[in-house]
Amino acid sequence: MVSVVLYGLLFAFASGSPIGDEERRRLAAYSELMEHCKEIREGRADTCDYIFTSAFEYFLDYVSKRAPQGQFSGSASAWKARCVSGILVKDPPVCWAAAYMLIPFPLTENEEVIDCAAPTSGSVDQISTEDLLSQYKFKALTVETRNLEEQTCALLRTSCALGMDFEVLGQDWGKRKMTRAVKIRLVADALKRIPEEERKRTIVINVDSSDVFIQSDKETIMRNFLRQDSRLLFSGEMDCFPFRYFPMSMTLGNNTIILYGPVEERYSKLHVCDRLYPKSSSSPVRWLNSGSWIGFADTALEAYESVREVPRWFMDRWPGSDQGFFNTLYLSGRYGIKIDMCSEIFATFKTVEFNPEDEREYHSLWQLYGHGPFRHQFNLVYAEKANDTSPFKYLWKYKKTERIPAAMHFNGGSFNKMHDHVRFSDNGFVSAEENQFLHDCSPMRRIEVSMQMTNLPNDATCLAVEHKCMTKLAVLRDERKCGFDDATMEKMASKNLSGLAFFTEMSPVRYFTPLSFEEHKTFAAASHAAVSRVGIDAWLALVDGAHYIPGNHQTYMAHAFLEARRMYREGFRELISIAVIMLVLTLSLKCLRKAWSSKGGSLKMQLRVENEKLKV
Repeated sequence: MVSVVLYGLLFAFASGSPIGDEERRRLAAYSELMEHCKEIREGRADTCDYIFTSAFEYFLDYVSKRAPQGQFSGSASAWKARCVSGILVKDPPVCWAAAYMLIPFPLTENEEVIDCAAPTSGSVDQISTEDLLSQYKFKALTVETRNLEEQTCALLRTSCALGMDFEVLGQDWGKRKMTRAVKIRLVADALKRIPEEERKRTIVINVDSSDVFIQSDKETIMRNFLRQDSRLLFSGEMDCFPFRYFPMSMTLGNNTIILYGPVEERYSKLHVCDRLYPKSSSSPVRWLNSGSWIGFADTALEAYESVREVPRWFMDRWPGSDQGFFNTLYLSGRYGIKIDMCSEIFATFKTVEFNPEDEREYHSLWQLYGHGPFRHQFNLVYAEKANDTSPFKYLWKYKKTERIPAAMHFNGGSFNKMHDHVRFSDNGFVSAEENQFLHDCSPMRRIEVSMQMTNLPNDATCLAVEHKCMTKLAVLRDERKCGFDDATMEKMASKNLSGLAFFTEMSPVRYFTPLSFEEHKTFAAASHAAVSRVGIDAWLALVDGAHYIPGNHQTYMAHAFLEARRMYREGFRELISIAVIMLVLTLSLKCLRKAWSSKGGSLKMQLRVENEKLKV
C-alpha cells in the first residue's frame, strides 16, 4: 500500500484539519489509483484499464458531488467508452484520477472578471528607483542543460543588453536525461540558496531558456509585478492546455472543442476550461502557462518544495506534463497563484485556431491570402519605437492589452512550426537558398534581430553569456540577413497593418506557389485591402464563384473567414480601388492556376477532368 512518504505528502496537501473518514477514503483511493497508474506507465497494463475498480468509482463519486448539477455525471462505462475512442485522449484516466485525488480543486464557477483596459497603479509607483532596489532584491533564473550558444542566445543577449544577468541552471548536468522532476529540483535548489532572511523580499523571475527573449529592465519588471498584488504570478496563454484533453477535461462528449471561431467560444463545452478560470472582456489570455513565472522567493520555494515528495516517476509523467501540474496547483487555490492575463510581464504566442496553411491539404489560395493577414497568429503584437534609454530601436507591444511585455515567449513552436513543415517538405518551389534562409533565420531570430540593439553587449558584461552569442548577433544584424527591412518595420509599427506585415514575412504559403516574393507581397496586400474595403461576405461571394480555384474543403473556407469577419467589423477600411484589386486577382489567377493544377488541383477540377475522359 501507500508509503509513509506518500501519506506525509497527502497530509501536507490537506487543509490542516483532522483526518476524518471521508479523507481516509480519499487517501485509500489515491493509494490504489497510484498503483494502477504505475502499472500502466510501466507498460504492464493498457491506457484504459482499471476504470472498473472501486477506487475509480470513488473518484467519479467524489467529482460528481463537488461539481455543479449535470456536470461530470458519467458512469465508469461512459469513461471507458470515451477513453477507448482515442479522440483527444492525452493520459490514462486512472493517472488523472490519482492526480486529482492528490490535489483536488473546486469545480464551481470562477466569477472573477479581469479588466485589462483599466489603468494599473499602486503604492510602488510612489517609490523611487533607489528605494525600490534597496527594499527588494531581484534574481533571474532559467534551466538549460544544452550548449548555451545554440539554445539560449536570444534570452541571454537581450537580457544582457538590459543589464540583467540570468543564472543558467543545469549546465553541469552533462548528457544525463533532463526530466521534469529534475528541472523542478534544480529551480528549488536555486531558491533554497537564497538566504532565508532575504526570501520574503527577493523577487525571482524564471523563464524557459530556448524560446524567450527579454525587452524590459529589472526595475520595470519589479514594478509591474508589485502592481499585481500577487505572491506568485504565472504567464498566461490562449490555449487551455492540457485541460482541453481527456481525461483532464473530465468531459465525456467526443465533440467538445469548437475548432473555429473566436478564442472565447472555443472551449464553451468544457467546464474546466470555460468555467474555472477568470474571464476578461479585453484579453483572450485566460489559461496558465508554466514556462514563465515571477514571484517572491519564499512563496515560489514553498510551491516547488511541495513537489519534492511526489514519486519521481509520477512527476515525470504527470497528466498533461508540468503544465498540468501547475494548472492543477493554481485551480486548487494554494500559494495565491495568479495568471498574467493582461500580459503585464509575459506574452505567449501559441494560438489554437484553424490553420489553413498546412500543405498537407488542398485549399483555395483566396482563402489563404484573404484570411491569413487577419489570423490571431499574425495579429498578436505590433512594433513600437523604443525611447532613447532603451538598448533597442523597437519594442513589441501586445495588441489586445496595449502592454509591452517584459518576456516574449514563443511557446509551442509558434511561428517556427509553420516554417518547419516548409523546410522538410518536397513541394518543388523552395530553392536551396530559401531553405538555408529558413534554417538560419527562425521567426524568433528575425523578430529579435529586427529590434536592432543599439547597445550590443559582450562577454564582459554578463558572466553567463558566451562571446559567440554576441558575435553571431553582430553578424546577423550587420548583414541584415534575418531582419525585416525598413518598409516592413513601418508596417509592423502600424496596429492595422502589422498583421499584413507578419503574414507577408512569416506565412509559408508562398513557398507552395511559383510566386516571387514581390508578387507574394502584392497579392497579400491586394487581398488584405479587398477584405478591408468590401467586407468578408462580398469577398467570399466573389472568390466562391471561381470554381477552378483549388479548395475542395468548402466548409473549411467558410470557417476560416469567421475571425476575419470579426476583425473586419472592428477594424479599418483601407481606401483602395476595386479595379486595382480585380486586376491583381485576374493576373494572379493565370499565374497560380497552372501551379496548383500540377499539385492535383481542387476536387472539382479533378472531377471535371475525369468527366472529360469518360466522354472521350
